[in-house]
Amino acid sequence: MSSLSISCCFDGGNCEFVKTVDGSPVEVHVNVKNDPHTELEKMHHKQWFSFRASGCRQNGKNTTYKFVLANAGECSYPKAWKDYNVCASYDHKNWFRVPSGYNESAGQLHWT
Repeated sequence: MSSLSISCCFDGGNCEFVKTVDGSPVEVHVNVKNDPHTELEKMHHKQWFSFRASGCRQNGKNTTYKFVLANAGECSYPKAWKDYNVCASYDHKNWFRVPSGYNESAGQLHWT
């Protein structure tokens, strides 16, 4: 296993590391956290997620990971995940979309 690190300790970061599952590719499971409680609706929404994955290289080579938003089905608008593609960046300046899939029965959004 590489020295992969998952962090949301930055402006806009919103996730929590759950676990890794060995395999090819290695699965990295994260959960989206609740947004702040809304007084108007008297509830916590959750939909927004952002995290940093670092240490994705092992022995000088890129390692392939499958990221799994494990609680996507518990989000406020889970139907929004259908045909959704996550945004990613290597430098926080240039952003691109990554093909993603939503497993409705498992309630998980995933991308590699």
